[in-house]
Amino acid sequence: MQPVQKKTVITKEGISLYYETKIRAKTDPILFFLHGIGGDLDAWQFVGEDLSSRGFSLVAMDLRGHGYSDHPKYEKGYEIESIGNGVL
Repeated sequence: MQPVQKKTVITKEGISLYYETKIRAKTDPILFFLHGIGGDLDAWQFVGEDLSSRGFSLVAMDLRGHGYSDHPKYEKGYEIESIGNGVL
């Protein structure tokens, strides 16, 4: 089993989004975790450990403006059109 990998990806507008992966094996099912408003990826820490021990690979991210992800400089950066712009 691989250790937790800490990564970032940059959106087209230059916002850094932080995420962590814990990939057990390439054939394991992958669960993707998103936190609620005001939270961060640590919300899934204990659940993730349990599910990983049951054979799942995990991906958890900090949404823009949360945790280790960048905060958009303008309010418009939180609008759905901005979020849907994709990443580089």
